[in-house]
Amino acid sequence: MVKQEVKSNSRVIRIFEDLDEYRNFCREYGYRFDEKDLYSSKSYVYRQFQKLLSGKPVKNQWEIDLARFKEIEASKLAGDKSYNRNR
Repeated sequence: MVKQEVKSNSRVIRIFEDLDEYRNFCREYGYRFDEKDLYSSKSYVYRQFQKLLSGKPVKNQWEIDLARFKEIEASKLAGDKSYNRNR
């Protein structure tokens, strides 16, 4: 029986490293993670990731969602029934 040797392919390793970085970005900045968006310039999330890698400021979805949540909760406490849940 011949033992097969597994050679590490540098391109495959780089893809998985990029995927890990992309997943960490999504977790840290509150974006939806989807593997198929990696290297897709059509994806808004991947474009934000590219902005981060180039040193530009990136929108933090956690902060945006927190502000929306506070706005909805404040309108609920004030008795305002006109807040929109489907924003």
